[in-house]
Parts: sequence; structure tokens; C-alpha cells
Amino acid sequence: MWGFVVTTLGSESLLQERFSSVHGPWRGTVRSASFVAALWMLWALWPRDTESEAGKVGATILLLVAVCIGVLAWQREHAWAVVGTGVEVATFLAWLAKLYRRSLILAIVSWGLAGPGVFLLPWPNGQRYYLVLVLGGFATALQGGLGLARDLIALRRQSKDITAGSC
Repeated sequence: MWGFVVTTLGSESLLQERFSSVHGPWRGTVRSASFVAALWMLWALWPRDTESEAGKVGATILLLVAVCIGVLAWQREHAWAVVGTGVEVATFLAWLAKLYRRSLILAIVSWGLAGPGVFLLPWPNGQRYYLVLVLGGFATALQGGLGLARDLIALRRQSKDITAGSC
């Protein structure tokens, strides 16, 4: 879900800048949905167990990442902000992968390559920033879908083993 939210945020802004002459009633709706989705994402990722040391560290890192993304979005017209966004999110995903012992290699590599990769296009840096969000968010959504499929396959195997053992 996080990947879709980031893709929505980036694509809405990219479409607005690339096709500013097209006016439609969907702009306000998409902007509102993006804002609500971003708030939901922050709430959903917030650690619930803030009593433990791991919960406190997780909350601190999430807050730090959110502030850094905000600063990078504010400075998106600079080339360092475009590359920094990809590197920061890739580092955050690597930390999450280590914390939850999950493989997020597709998302990590995609975010890491999206930052410098968008400089192949002759676009302004602000639009490159949004393209990093679109590419990285899409790869993250794809990674989440693959992880969900893997978990469902494992669950199906476990249920078959349970039913075969009970007969």
C-alpha cells in the first residue's frame, strides 16, 4: 500500500507540472486523496509498541525519515534532493528489511537507481523528483505484491499440511 501512496503523490504532482494546461475536476480529488493517504501511511507505519526500546527507536527513525522527506520535497528543485530522496528511501527500506527479516531487494535497488537514473531525462529537477517518487513507489508496490503472493503461497501450503495431517 505504501508504494501506491508514494506513486500517487508523485504522479499527481508530475501530471500537474507536465500537463498544466489540462484542467479537470479530478485534480482536487486526487490531491485530497493523496493527502489523506499520506496521513494514513504515517499512522499505519507508526510503531504501536512505544514502551519497548525497539518501538522507541522505530518511532524515532520513522519521524526522522518523514522530516527528511519533507525537507527534500521542499528543496526538490536541487539535484542533490533528487538523488537524496532515492538514497534515503532505499536506506530506510534496507533498515525495515533487516528489522522485519524480509527481502525488499527490488524496492531497495529501484529506489537507489531511480535517484541518479532520472538524470537521463532532460527535465527540470522538480519533475525529476516526482519521477523518482513514481518509479520508486511503483517498485515498492510491486515488491509488496510479490511478498503478499509469497505469503499466500506459504499459507496455502500450511493449510494443506494441516488438513492432510488431520485426516
